[in-house]
This record gives sequence, C-alpha cells and structure tokens, in this order.
Amino acid sequence: MSRTASSSAVTVAAVAASITLLGVIIVGEARRSDRGHNNPIHYPEPRRSGGPETNRSGGQATSRPAGAKGKAVQNDDRRAGHLARLFRAIRQVESGGRTSAVGDRGRSLGAYQIQLVYWLDAGGKGRDYRRLVTNNAACEKIMLAYWKKYGATTDEARCRLHNGGPRGTKKAATIPYWRKVKKELGA
Repeated sequence: MSRTASSSAVTVAAVAASITLLGVIIVGEARRSDRGHNNPIHYPEPRRSGGPETNRSGGQATSRPAGAKGKAVQNDDRRAGHLARLFRAIRQVESGGRTSAVGDRGRSLGAYQIQLVYWLDAGGKGRDYRRLVTNNAACEKIMLAYWKKYGATTDEARCRLHNGGPRGTKKAATIPYWRKVKKELGA
C-alpha cells in the first residue's frame, strides 16, 4: 500500500468515525428536544379496566387516590359521554355548531371559536391551526390540553377558562357564558 493510499484510508476512517459520532450527537439532541413543552399533543389511552368507584347516590363516578381515606372526589369526566355533552354545549353556545364560524373580527375560528393564541398556549402547532381549527376532534384535544394546563376540573372552570383565557375563572365577565353553557347542558 502506498503512502497516499494509506493516508486516504485513515482520512476515510476518520471521516466515517466523525459522521458516526455526529449521527449519535444529532440523534441524542433530537431525543432530548422531544422532552420540551412545545411538542405535539399526545394523550394516554383511556382507562379500560379498574374503573372508577360508583357512589350509591345516583351512580355518578367518583375517584379517590389509592389509599386515600375520607370522602371521594367528584370526577364527572368519568361518566360515559359527559365530556361529549359538554363539548356539544360549548359548540352550540360558541357557534351554533357551525365549524365554518368566524368571530372576533376574524380572530376566532371554528365551532369552538378558538384563537391562535389559545391553540399555541395549549401546545398546538401554529402551522396546523388554520387546517385543524375547523376539525372538532382536533379542537377538543386542544381544549383538553388547555384545561389540564390550567387545572380546570369542573365544568364551570372549563367553560370560563375556554371563554376568558388563563384567568377566565377569575373574570366576572365569564359568568354569563357559563350560565349559557349550563343551560345548554340542561343542568
């Protein structure tokens, strides 16, 4: 083997090692960045077994942390179809159920009248907003993420948060909105 062939073999090996090293670094960085808060929204699969306890006063689902003593906490999310009814009521109040609705001088879109800032705050991607804001299922995922982010656990808190933003539960102006949704729910 000549001296040039030998040094080229070493150079090729060094480049290959560098590429491999870069590949590991790049993959490692990509994996690390997946842990950030601006990821696409992923939701766990619904619980299928070991369902919630049911109280004797009407069968409403309740939940209690394992080993907790005392009164069970109301968790109406677990009642079959409850969130579907809530979403339907919000759609009706917001837009009469029309997915093509436009409000607030063009800033609120879709059946749920979601603005871009809400979409982004809930973890949605800006590039998906215009395409998905008219898709009820996509909007419901965004709303669930938004409610979870701000700790809304009751229907009233969810509705007022949806209507008034992050501080919506503290704004008196969101109370009439909640009353409309509550009336739509038939509660």
